[in-house]
Amino acid sequence: MIRKLTLAAALVLAAPAMAADEGGYATYELALRAGQLENAADALVAVLEDPEQAADHGKAWRAIATLLETQGLPYASLVAWSHAIATDAQSTAGDIAKVMDLAASLSDEEILGPVLGSNVGIQGLDAPTRSRMAYVAARHQLRRGNLGTALGILMMVEEGTPVFAHAMALRGVVLANQGRHADAVTPLVTAQAAARQAADFPEADRFDDVVELNIARTYYGAGNWTQAIEWFNRVDRKSEYWAQAQFERAWAHFRNDDMQQALAALHTHDTPFFDGWYWPEADLLRAYALFTLCKFGSATAEINEFVETYTPVSEALGSQLGALDEAAAFADARTFVEGGTPKLPPMMLRDFRHDDRFAEAVAGTDKAKEELAKLAKMTDRPFVRAAREWVTDRRDERVAEEGARVLDRARKARAELSQTLQAAEITRVDMLQMQAEMYERATETGKLDFGDQIGKLRNLRKARKGYRVWPYQGEVWADELGWFTVDARADCPESLAEGKAR
Repeated sequence: MIRKLTLAAALVLAAPAMAADEGGYATYELALRAGQLENAADALVAVLEDPEQAADHGKAWRAIATLLETQGLPYASLVAWSHAIATDAQSTAGDIAKVMDLAASLSDEEILGPVLGSNVGIQGLDAPTRSRMAYVAARHQLRRGNLGTALGILMMVEEGTPVFAHAMALRGVVLANQGRHADAVTPLVTAQAAARQAADFPEADRFDDVVELNIARTYYGAGNWTQAIEWFNRVDRKSEYWAQAQFERAWAHFRNDDMQQALAALHTHDTPFFDGWYWPEADLLRAYALFTLCKFGSATAEINEFVETYTPVSEALGSQLGALDEAAAFADARTFVEGGTPKLPPMMLRDFRHDDRFAEAVAGTDKAKEELAKLAKMTDRPFVRAAREWVTDRRDERVAEEGARVLDRARKARAELSQTLQAAEITRVDMLQMQAEMYERATETGKLDFGDQIGKLRNLRKARKGYRVWPYQGEVWADELGWFTVDARADCPESLAEGKAR
């Protein structure tokens, strides 16, 4: 009797090893039943690495994703879940919600974008899960420039779900990028209303500012300058987007032939509060507005300052771009965001300080780094090696993607600077020609008309009742920003008046 019990026990204990000799998914099942989780994970890796067992890959990815999370390896688990959805999406229907939660906790919802977008027909999902899945997939498609696909996927988002406001805002952006500006306004306004009505909406004020900025841009794209100006002015002064909104408002005034308001809006960006910011277009727009008013001396001074400021920036970009690959560019932008000194000109990296996508990539790669440090301390075995490879590859992929964005922005900035510096030289020639024409006409009429400058100076000295004249002595106060006014009529003789924004 004792011999039989011993033999039976031996058979039970030997079962996993015997199954390992047979191979296949059964090895994992037996190891799991025996509570040997590491052996079970190793068995799943063997299945996944064997193309002849492709029929079992879907359930193997799901199984190892669950096991890795129990082993305290959430990032490796997320990578495995992405493969599980790509391999057999329908079988993961019950897990989609928790997988999206896991991705959000690791600041890497983007990993799910392509696989969810390719499997929008998954059955058995509730409205909030399906809507959230559609939003994540549509955002990924927009980032890849697939506007039609993104728009189609967004139709799956249902009103009343937590992502509805974000999805409507995204829909407006997609439509605007398609040039359908009139159609874009409605979803943007709907997004703003939905966010304001929500009982609990994260970063509600920031979302509101972004939507208002996008509505203003949509009206600008449609050529409705008055509405664009109104919406640009709605962006809160405390918002990180306020300065950008004021700059774009200046363009709307310029296009609306209101040079005084364009100059007034641009004066904010010429104050010490924005020293070191990247505003080449604002500086050039100020010169164009002055040129349109035939204020050639001031316009020439602006052009000269522009060339003096941005020629070194263009040269610095040229010298650094060839020395940076994607990983180095990502590290450089991160250095600036975190308060260090970057190799690229700081002014053109400033936008990354409130770039949500870049912030998510930094947070996500940090979490990947933490997990890789943990894996380095674990016993070397197949599932540990596989997990290390998956997390490393995903980390490197994100670094390459975001580093490419940094390089792309730097290359575009250099190209734009080259063009604007050339445009500045052309504008200088135009001003000289205009001045020559004015002097030529003066020889015919006996009068050189530069406007009523004396009258303007006289008016400045007059104080209205209840007001005190306070001559400007160089001080600038923060609460003045955005409230500047410019009282400057055109100095052009009627026969030379341009006054039309192109």
